[in-house]
Amino acid sequence: MLLRIFSITLIALGVVVASALWAGQRRWDGATAEFKARLDATIKPARVAVYSKQELDGLPPPVARYLRQVLRDGQPMIRRTQIEWRGEFNMGQPSADNWKALAATQVYVVDTPGFVWHARIAMAPAIPVLVRDMFLAGKGSMLGKIAGWITVIDAAQTPQLSTAALQRHLGEAIWFPTALLPSQGVRWEPINDGRSRATLSADGVTASVEFHFGVDGLVDAVVVPDRLFDNGKSPPVPRLWRAQVLGWREFEGIKLPANAVAEWVLDSGVYAYWRGTPVSVTHDATQILKRAN
Repeated sequence: MLLRIFSITLIALGVVVASALWAGQRRWDGATAEFKARLDATIKPARVAVYSKQELDGLPPPVARYLRQVLRDGQPMIRRTQIEWRGEFNMGQPSADNWKALAATQVYVVDTPGFVWHARIAMAPAIPVLVRDMFLAGKGSMLGKIAGWITVIDAAQTPQLSTAALQRHLGEAIWFPTALLPSQGVRWEPINDGRSRATLSADGVTASVEFHFGVDGLVDAVVVPDRLFDNGKSPPVPRLWRAQVLGWREFEGIKLPANAVAEWVLDSGVYAYWRGTPVSVTHDATQILKRAN
């Protein structure tokens, strides 16, 4: 009799947990859909309809060489990109890695720069951490909840966070490279033969990112020398941040990064916290990449 009661209790508890997980995911997905709709509502007709190689005139030489490789003369300007990501997120601390599987979807718009990134991180069996990172209407924000219910991070919409979010948008434009053209609002200045600085303004926020180019002319890293590092324990401090491109592939005639890793360079050493690859890339309504995970 006691064994039967125990079994029924376990089943009932399982139903309660499953219902809570379903409800948390449903609530999270509903809020994410609303933010995506707000992002899509900012899409405007492209200021310039198609790319022309004449637009590269006057750019720093490494920038012109890179864009010449990844763009086709006469191709449409990209207004919206959606990427499905697969990878890992480091839930540990510097010098104490704890990599967890991650699946994410990210939507970017170009003319009014913004993005919504939402991810599911496998913290424990059947218990995910849901994370949403955004730059929308000139405001950066980040929210993370266990199973969609218990808040683990809720970053306020500070000027520093908004700048960091726009830096992310600008650096990740290597996946939708027409957004890096001067006609799309990016200003380029040379640093040396292998590096150039890009600056973009949106909704009162201005951000700059360094692009480092390899011997093949393609981007091998995007770098912010003084991005604010916040470990949640100590006051944020400026540290070098970079995203390294680990390989390139050609998809439908467009060269895009095949995988990358994001990391901080701290006093104690390099702390990698994200690594991933796109499994689906859609520019506007055209899916240029779709492959099995």
